[in-house]
Amino acid sequence: APMELYQEVKLPEGSEMQVTAVMRVTAKFSNGHATVGGFNLDAPLAKRVDQVCKLLDEVNVGFSQPEYQKASEACEDRRSLLKETRNVQFKVLPKYGIEATEKGTSIMAAWIGSVQQGIKDIEEKVALSMHLSRVLYISKLPL
Repeated sequence: APMELYQEVKLPEGSEMQVTAVMRVTAKFSNGHATVGGFNLDAPLAKRVDQVCKLLDEVNVGFSQPEYQKASEACEDRRSLLKETRNVQFKVLPKYGIEATEKGTSIMAAWIGSVQQGIKDIEEKVALSMHLSRVLYISKLPL
């Protein structure tokens, strides 16, 4: 399989990383006991989807707080906006076994990305997150 199919992804629980083959196939898992957005998922993937949903929900609650909204509106450049988003993310990440660092945000992004495609729940939560955090509009800000 081509290398880009393999990526290091955080396990559903804890902070351990595991090289995972991410393959997008149309298939039915005969033993798949979880259906998410019409997809039958095997147990580890279903668990990961569940954990990613919870993480996104928690981060989105943080982004929707009036304090965050006020602070993010006051940001005059991209760096200050990203600093505000990190403050919210860093409070949530350790609960999911992810370190509260820049590297942690990369791990989070890869973790979300590993389950995002085609799963409507997650795509909607990610879109909401981009909007609430104002990162969706970051290109309007100077560096």
